[in-house]
Amino acid sequence: MLRRVALPLVVALAVCAPRVARADGFLEEGSGYALLLGPNIGGSFHSKPGALLGAELSFVHFDDGIWFGFYGDILQDLGLKRARYSVGPEMGIGPFGIDVGYLRELSDEAPRQGYRIRGLLSAFLVSAYLGAGTLVQDQQKFHFREGGLLFKMPLAHFF
Repeated sequence: MLRRVALPLVVALAVCAPRVARADGFLEEGSGYALLLGPNIGGSFHSKPGALLGAELSFVHFDDGIWFGFYGDILQDLGLKRARYSVGPEMGIGPFGIDVGYLRELSDEAPRQGYRIRGLLSAFLVSAYLGAGTLVQDQQKFHFREGGLLFKMPLAHFF
């Protein structure tokens, strides 16, 4: 039940959220903190490949091309028909970045948990990613790969 309510709610918030900060003003300043939210669309490649749909929230510090912070996301894997969330640090230089996160699957069955690592190529509001992850349940490992696009808009900007 939680999956059926949470995912549409997060996506609706991402699409309808007010734009408190403007990206062009943020980039002109060169440094500061930003809270970013937006949809995530992509694909997951494993035993049952499928589309990924969800949203991601980031709190990031930018300083003259160097950025670091934390992200959290929730994704529905349409191939496995399961939702998962991930949280962790992210960092980068210019348009190139990486994030590494703790990963947990939300399921009526015994939940699996593990980690995910992604490489990012960002153009501030749009980021492409490729990554891999591992989920573990009762000594069994489930490996997957994923790729997609993030469309994150600044919700707030702090100096």
